[in-house]
Amino acid sequence: MSKSKIQDIDQEEEEEDESTEPEDNIDSPPLVYKSKYNNNNDNDNNKKRSSTSQIINVDDDDDTEPEDLDETFTQPFKSIKSTATTTSTTSTKKTKIDQEYDDDLEYAIQQSLLDHQKEQQQQKSNNTFTTSSSSSSSSFSSGESFYLNRIYGESNDNNSSTTPKTLTFRDIISPSGLESVIAMGFGMDTEWMMNEIIRSQKGRKDIPMTFVIDCGDPKKKGTTVIQNITLILVHVLYGCMHSKLILLLYKDYIRVVVPSANPFEEDYIRIGQTIWYQDFQKKLPPPPPPLATTPTLKPIPSTSKTISLSLKQMTTKKPTTTTTTTTTNDFQISLKTLLNCFKIETKFLDQFDFECAKAQLIISIPGFHNGATLNSYGHLKLRSVLTSYYNQKEKDLNLKIDNFKRDVFSQCSSLGNVNSGWNQHFLESCRIPKNNLEDISKSLHILFPTVSWITSNHKRMQSASIIRFQDKSYDDKTFPRNSMTLIKHRHPHRGNMLLHTKVNVGVTTIGKNKRYDWIYVGSHNLSPAAWGKIQKNQTQIQLSNYEIGVVLLNDRLYNDFEPPCWVDQIPFNIPSTPYSSTDKPFIIDSFVASHQ
Repeated sequence: MSKSKIQDIDQEEEEEDESTEPEDNIDSPPLVYKSKYNNNNDNDNNKKRSSTSQIINVDDDDDTEPEDLDETFTQPFKSIKSTATTTSTTSTKKTKIDQEYDDDLEYAIQQSLLDHQKEQQQQKSNNTFTTSSSSSSSSFSSGESFYLNRIYGESNDNNSSTTPKTLTFRDIISPSGLESVIAMGFGMDTEWMMNEIIRSQKGRKDIPMTFVIDCGDPKKKGTTVIQNITLILVHVLYGCMHSKLILLLYKDYIRVVVPSANPFEEDYIRIGQTIWYQDFQKKLPPPPPPLATTPTLKPIPSTSKTISLSLKQMTTKKPTTTTTTTTTNDFQISLKTLLNCFKIETKFLDQFDFECAKAQLIISIPGFHNGATLNSYGHLKLRSVLTSYYNQKEKDLNLKIDNFKRDVFSQCSSLGNVNSGWNQHFLESCRIPKNNLEDISKSLHILFPTVSWITSNHKRMQSASIIRFQDKSYDDKTFPRNSMTLIKHRHPHRGNMLLHTKVNVGVTTIGKNKRYDWIYVGSHNLSPAAWGKIQKNQTQIQLSNYEIGVVLLNDRLYNDFEPPCWVDQIPFNIPSTPYSSTDKPFIIDSFVASHQ
């Protein structure tokens, strides 16, 4: 990290031809859940909330001014003026802020109990959908696959062979005994988060919670602590804090959750999301040292020199080997690196065994990375993971490179300026053979919604602002228009929803057989801001955003074409169908302009 610095891009980019303007910084906009708990009257956007919650769309792309976003994200903490780190006093006299905070928590708890009673009554009459924990939610997750978010009307039977395995947000946080929480998102409804956590833990309101949120205004960035709540507002020049991560700490294990959703209720119930999580047990204590044994006495030689040597041998202690509890692996290192960026203490992670991680963690950190950190972030980290993977798998076959073909199916909710030069580097990281890079459209298949697909359904139209793309990117002569393909939902009952997911799937075709090699799910959209741009003759990578995601690998032999367990969870069909001559990608700015 010492060689990775966040610097002014104008000072570092004089040798680069690519634009450094923040044109693809952010993914699709979060749905901002306005709660009746908020009562601010500063402007038209902060009028007193009615008892009926409202959903508004906040543009979360590069065109949105950060100042417009920050106000919404900090609503629950609007009364806190200081952005410097503060600590609540132990005085018995409560401040106005403390009293308001306690009142809000007390109200949230009361509402939680009432809502829980209503849920129980409703569940007795209609068990079609419930936000209560499913039978599988409290069990440990091995991390071998991922889940989709459960939508209204969808069965909670995760043993069905016809529907995907799904989770509600309550399922994720349902295990009792929660000791602390760390949650990140581009945007966040902090009051909803606190309410859900308190409800899941039977009304406990003393659980330490740390929330990390993107902040558009550099003057408001910083850390605020009030009682057991820590709010960290992050400002990134030419980028954003786009990571979605939840850490749930329990007595004997930690649950690491990497969703595509921002922490909003509507994100989890209205639009398509992926959720990966794994539970990591605490490490076993090191074995005790062997018990001391009485040395066997031997006849003492007569010479004094030999006597002194024998006594020295008997009294000298031999070093013993003990098991250390501070060893780290790549998963843990990446997790610590991301948390350290926000000055979150990470020593607590040392007590958990991350050696059993089933996923490879991929993070992006804003700045310029070279030397020892060159392959630690963005698509160069993906390249490192897949190079090792394919080198091992190709040993299973005695085939030349011409005997098989590789494809990448990339679906996202926000599409950046992925011109031909960037695409070539990205596909190299996905380990597409060089002889397939001459025509990128033969290997890269971008799944992105069309204007006709979105406008043909009112439910899709209601969430259309989560889809972000720009005319100037699509009109770029180097943009791979031939790579654009249609989205067809794998699960028909979810066909009316838009996808906020960010999924990349690597497929190898050998003869007539297809093999699913790997899948990425997380927060990275298909953009240079998220995955990084290679610079200076491939000796440096520059990233704009904080991102996090996981890669799951198919560990079967390379000539074993049985699909891995995560294939049925992919939210769209593979292969995808190319755009027709009349298909156009949905670009919200153009759509709005054409209807004014």
